[in-house]
Amino acid sequence: MFSARENRCHRFQANIFNKSKCQNCFKPVDSHKLSEADLFQVRIISQLVNLSYLDFLFNLI
Repeated sequence: MFSARENRCHRFQANIFNKSKCQNCFKPVDSHKLSEADLFQVRIISQLVNLSYLDFLFNLI
């Protein structure tokens, strides 16, 4: 069970007026931790970007 003060928000969305606070829970970005699935997705995307960039460079040669 979640306590009243516990952060239920898993993904940070910047508030319109204060970009350092979350739109949903008004807590700072530091209190929002990435899940393992999110970290895996970030790794995959960064690898794809790196491969695309290397492919682009090799095509220039």
